[in-house]
Amino acid sequence: MSHPPSSTASQCVYDIPLAFEEGTTRIRGFEPQGAESRHRRFVEESRKWTVGPMPVADFMRYFLASRQEISMKDMLPSRSAFKSVPARAATPTEIYEPLLAALNKVENQESRCPGFVFDNASARSPHPRRLGHMKPHLCLYSRDHLELVRSSQPQSRTELGYAELFIEVTADPTLDYFTDPPNDATDEARLSHDFVTHSEDARSTSSMDRALGQHISYVTEIFARQHRHFLFSVAMFGSHARLFRWDRIGCIVTESFDIRAQPEVLCDFLWRFSHASDGRRGHDPTVQAASSEDEAVFAECIKAHVQLQLGAKAEGLEEAVSAHYVPGHVSAIHVLQQGSIAQADTIRRYLVSRPVISPLTLVGKGTRGFWAVDSSTREVFFLKDTWRTLELEGHTLQRMIAEGVRNIPPVVWHGEVPDYLPKEERKFEAHEFQATLTDEFCSDPWTCVLLGSKYSLSKRTHYRLVLGIVGYTLRQITGTQELLRASYDVLQAMSDARIKDYRLHRDISIGNVILVAEPGRDVRRGYLIDWDASCDVNDTGASIHEGRAGTWEFMSIAMLDRSAPTRRQTLEDDLESLFYVVLYCAFLWLPHNLSESDLAETMTAVFDFRDSIEGEIYGGKGKVMNRYMRVYTRHVAFGPALKEWIDGIMDLLRPSVRRTYRPARKSADVGKDDDRDKALAERSKASAGADEGASKPAPAWNMENVERFWAEFLRTHALDKDDRVVHPHPRATGILYSDKSTASFPSYGCTPLRKSPPAQRTEGIASGVHTPIKTPSPLALPATPPPFIPRRSSRIAEQRNQVTTKAPSSGRTISNPQRGKGHTRKPRITIPRK
Repeated sequence: MSHPPSSTASQCVYDIPLAFEEGTTRIRGFEPQGAESRHRRFVEESRKWTVGPMPVADFMRYFLASRQEISMKDMLPSRSAFKSVPARAATPTEIYEPLLAALNKVENQESRCPGFVFDNASARSPHPRRLGHMKPHLCLYSRDHLELVRSSQPQSRTELGYAELFIEVTADPTLDYFTDPPNDATDEARLSHDFVTHSEDARSTSSMDRALGQHISYVTEIFARQHRHFLFSVAMFGSHARLFRWDRIGCIVTESFDIRAQPEVLCDFLWRFSHASDGRRGHDPTVQAASSEDEAVFAECIKAHVQLQLGAKAEGLEEAVSAHYVPGHVSAIHVLQQGSIAQADTIRRYLVSRPVISPLTLVGKGTRGFWAVDSSTREVFFLKDTWRTLELEGHTLQRMIAEGVRNIPPVVWHGEVPDYLPKEERKFEAHEFQATLTDEFCSDPWTCVLLGSKYSLSKRTHYRLVLGIVGYTLRQITGTQELLRASYDVLQAMSDARIKDYRLHRDISIGNVILVAEPGRDVRRGYLIDWDASCDVNDTGASIHEGRAGTWEFMSIAMLDRSAPTRRQTLEDDLESLFYVVLYCAFLWLPHNLSESDLAETMTAVFDFRDSIEGEIYGGKGKVMNRYMRVYTRHVAFGPALKEWIDGIMDLLRPSVRRTYRPARKSADVGKDDDRDKALAERSKASAGADEGASKPAPAWNMENVERFWAEFLRTHALDKDDRVVHPHPRATGILYSDKSTASFPSYGCTPLRKSPPAQRTEGIASGVHTPIKTPSPLALPATPPPFIPRRSSRIAEQRNQVTTKAPSSGRTISNPQRGKGHTRKPRITIPRK
């Protein structure tokens, strides 16, 4: 990573608003009621992307300014700096109170971290010991922000919106999350040393996992509330400390050091940190605070566009605008045109405020989406800010549009994000763009295994894409007509992409369908967005990449099966996902007869179910039951037309067999159900292998048949236009709570390098991990061949004949000035298995 030749006054943007749950004014964030399971998941996931223990000297040299770059003459003496901190204590308070006094020491107007001050953030929580309400023990703030934070409401999370770094304290040094190998360990010995701490005591294991999960939660929330490309933090275990560096692919952890015996280490770290530029402290210099004039322009343009898209009346306009604009929180994001020389006409400036989606996980894409206003033209666009691993989504969309693919968004501007905004015209080199660094250290000789495995991580690069369409997702449908017509638009986009560009979307979900009001249409058009997970198909019509991709709720039965990691997604899987998208919307926003409890049971079974066997995650039980026996849709009284459409689409996939299980029915329905049973049974006999049940391959949907049925249905049926009814989501009602629907695949870009027998670990809820269920998977369905084989394009043939050697970000060699002069590393990148 490079930085501008001379530092400028800080223009960092802090305390970004979090996105609303769409259609509400409720923040979609880190809900306290899901904290325990969320933290447990964070800990389990961290075993795949933690790299350590890195020598402290290397950590300083690679990630902070060297001693030669900054003046050390005014640095306070470090000798005995932390002698008042006990080696161990009964409570964290006994550690962090003397530590806070030592860190904020001022002598001759000089401090340990000039320009910054530590403060006790945990004391500002209304429930400081309750998961989901806790705040870091100590946060470091700019002196300019300290009073602002202290004057904020305690129930807010302002501390994490302004934190430069934080220190989290565990009183007992034996509860360190990690265990270093012996100092004299050979490289071979380190390869087999397990970095994860193991304890025979279930209570100690639970305490360590709880603390680590809480630490990761703070990091995740800071990333959500600030524009960052990395973050530093410190973990204390008694008087022992570890330094962490976090980015969107994982974290690097240093060796443990004792601040009583080695006070110079922490003092040196804080001194270098305080003298670093904004970029070296992890902030994104390409995002800056907007002026009051900019804010006025933004508010006016957003209000006008909301009225255009919703036709909002005066009484509802203010609430609709608040989903995109928070007064006093408007920023300017700069986007450099891909492959261009940085100059006035290749860098565009977009004004943004509240995102429509906030990143709620640490590792992965970290996507934010904004309604953005071009500061020069005052046009409203959609700006997507993400961390990519595959090809540039802008290039994919531009090519598909050129091939004639319908109902996909036009690209206005796009490009990778540079390390800084230049003051003069210049060409950025490949290594001068924001990218993850954790992946570069996976194979260093000091690295150890995690629970018996060692992983290679795929580099992620910061990327921005500006689209020419701005609207609302399917959560805002007005009725049955808009749902089925917009979904049909998406079907056309899927079909065109498959036929004209040999491409699968692989993430058909509610959030990836945008409704846009256009002249000449009585209902809004549906656009299929987010093509960054899409990929080419092979000669059989299947994805060239193996494994799951997409959003858990809407994945097909085949992609939820235990065998999914070795499966290749097909168009039929995307078709099935589109059906689940429509069904999900129907359950939540169209009329039906289910009570809140019945709706909760149905949605949890069909969309949220997830379990594991020996660490292999699978799902889809409810979808299987509904495919063969219509358990969850048969007795739901949707509107007549919608009910007919659902039955027709399901019968195209698999005619229902006579059921061996049936939910309780009203007596008035018995005769009608029996008549339908007979008809469906006859149809089942005519379907090859249908009477054999789930043990035989299920016939796949055929795109041609589905398109024909859908188009004819829309032509011949009068659909309700304004029959929207809002049914509370089960997670909102509290009847059932599940956070399983947040799972997306792939998330981490990690590939096992080698495995050794894992150390024994106490399992169960007390240890912070799920106990594997020793039952066979009910979803071992055979793979279904696609209905037709496409001809092979020359582009695919060329790709298949090439040996892939480039990194995801154009195969660049990274020379990183922030690591100290004279230090150059080539990125260690493992191409994901195919």
